[in-house]
Amino acid sequence: MNLSLSFIPRMKQGNMHRVYVDISLLGIGTAYGRVSGSIDVRTIPQIGDQLSFSVLKYGDLPAEIGKIPYILRVTDRIIAANADDEVLLSLEDIVAETDARARLIMAFFEECHGLCAEPVIHSPP
Repeated sequence: MNLSLSFIPRMKQGNMHRVYVDISLLGIGTAYGRVSGSIDVRTIPQIGDQLSFSVLKYGDLPAEIGKIPYILRVTDRIIAANADDEVLLSLEDIVAETDARARLIMAFFEECHGLCAEPVIHSPP
């Protein structure tokens, strides 16, 4: 499952672009959810570029987070017709070993980067 990532650049102060990102969070044979929202970048990413999330926008890095994927590659890019400066992107998926780990990763992007986490609700079998 590869959810597409939308990214809409807008010029901000200091030649920054506001972009909208969407990241799928998967496990082996399951989807844990996705993280999406706006980030600021100096350069609009191209396919193959990597976005680093190691510089926190808010707060401090939670001690229990451990090692997480701070760098994600742009895997797809679509420029929307008839829309000024609108670009759709996909970032590579993040794979988590457990549901608890996926929740920690989603919390990192939510609390430290101001993105929105949307966990997948699994129905009981």
